[in-house]
Amino acid sequence: DAFDLDDLLPIVGEFGTYQKKLLWLVCLPACLPCGFCAFNQLFMASTPNHWCRVPGLENVDLARRKRIGIPSHQ
Repeated sequence: DAFDLDDLLPIVGEFGTYQKKLLWLVCLPACLPCGFCAFNQLFMASTPNHWCRVPGLENVDLARRKRIGIPSHQ
């Protein structure tokens, strides 16, 4: 008489200590690299707010320094 898996699970136990350890030690740590791959585009695709430091303009206010130091693409 052959056993079916559905008949065997109630005898063996469906979600015991071994399955919980396996979940915590193998499956959940494997999710960390997946999360990085999913969200790395948020950090890599953004354009940072930066501009070049122009010597001689340290005493000029920030708005004017940006107007002079950042080239406009028109």
